[in-house]
Amino acid sequence: TAITGPGGSMKTSLALYILSRNRAAGRRGVYVTVEESRDSILRTMRHLGLGTEEDFIVDIARLRLEHEGAEEVRDWLRVLRDFLERRHSQKQTSIVVIDTLDVLASMAHLEDIRNDLFYFFHFLRSLGVTTFVVADQDPVRPGVAHDVTFLADGVVELRFSGAGEGKVQL
Repeated sequence: TAITGPGGSMKTSLALYILSRNRAAGRRGVYVTVEESRDSILRTMRHLGLGTEEDFIVDIARLRLEHEGAEEVRDWLRVLRDFLERRHSQKQTSIVVIDTLDVLASMAHLEDIRNDLFYFFHFLRSLGVTTFVVADQDPVRPGVAHDVTFLADGVVELRFSGAGEGKVQL
């Protein structure tokens, strides 16, 4: 399932809420943050009243910053596939969140984005887990959200609407 919307539309918050509620119900999940730090995600969780449990957060942003040569890795989709396969076999996972797919696609230097994402989505389905992919939706600068809406089984689109007198409502 894709969670799409413009910046600030609370895509990350919704994904964390879904994962947190499912974990509270006994379903194990993993949250892959590609750009935001673990600390940023934990601050968001505290702000939303979701606690500070962090064992399910995978911080690829930190990996990119701390490991020399990480930026030269071209096949980040393969790295993530290998990690998710290992994690799922060690700890049966029910839910996976990838935030954001735009940055992951950029890091992977995909040449045929739609085709490469097609195979990546096929892999995610083969795990037998519920997967949420967060994708930015910017009408001025189209990203992967357009391709994701065709490839995903479902789309949750968050947007702003005018609430009158200069106010905006989610």
